[in-house]
Amino acid sequence: MKLVTGLLVAIAALMPLTSLANGASGGRTLAPEIKCELPNGNVHMLPPLYCKMYDGKEVK
Repeated sequence: MKLVTGLLVAIAALMPLTSLANGASGGRTLAPEIKCELPNGNVHMLPPLYCKMYDGKEVK
């Protein structure tokens, strides 16, 4: 019984941490998104780092 109670307490204690880690809380780990024109001509809203990784350039 102590094992089951301990397991339930541990799950309840860790549940809020996992709900914050999914990104649904509105937090961002990257910079705000910019309009990025990719080499194939498509324009997407991407963080600057991703734009640079895909060899894109910022569209003003």
